[in-house]
Amino acid sequence: MSISISFIIPAYNEAPHLQEKLAVVNAYAKSRGFFYELILVDDGSTDGTLRLAQELSLPELRVLQHPKNLGKGAAVQTGMLAATHEYALFLDADLSTPPEAFDRFIPALSMADMLIGSRSVSGKKLLQRQPLWRVALGKSFNFVLRLATPLPYRDTQCGFKCFNRNARVLFKEQMLQGWSFDAEILLRARLHGFSVKEIGVPWSHQNGSRVQLAHIKTVLHELTFLHQLARRR
Repeated sequence: MSISISFIIPAYNEAPHLQEKLAVVNAYAKSRGFFYELILVDDGSTDGTLRLAQELSLPELRVLQHPKNLGKGAAVQTGMLAATHEYALFLDADLSTPPEAFDRFIPALSMADMLIGSRSVSGKKLLQRQPLWRVALGKSFNFVLRLATPLPYRDTQCGFKCFNRNARVLFKEQMLQGWSFDAEILLRARLHGFSVKEIGVPWSHQNGSRVQLAHIKTVLHELTFLHQLARRR
């Protein structure tokens, strides 16, 4: 039986490489014989991303728009709530984890409500490493997150996660729109009793990432929110 899946791609100012990356995802889905759709959510881009996406001749592509930039979490939320297929996978527009990594998820689709790609468990493959300051930031975030919440996962922030139809209800409750939204969804999944499986995936750092040290203050506020949410048990 063919897998029914929505591929959700949040995009902000991705015009230079958008056509190429969408073609890669489309070719992968077609080669596997999936019953699928591509959902690109333009998060208030100012570089023509929306116009370019709307002009592409991909029958399987749906283009959604935020009039202004709200954050990656908001873009993923919009895509997940619009998805129509049995499974919905979001992946970063730069394909830091390539769509072929979904092959690793297929055997586990019936084992959990959520499958999350990880750069920190068995099976991972780091093709191009991050700058040291980003490695330190990620490890620090994960350390504090595990102190503030009961989440046991080694990597909550990898932009490659799949949800079955039932688990997508979590996005109706989502509050965080920025960098920490993944952790919120995982925490809400735990509070609601949804099952999660962490799977190692290939990953490559892409130049031009928008994560910056200036975001630390915002992240600290988000961690406070997550700590308070964790106490609602």
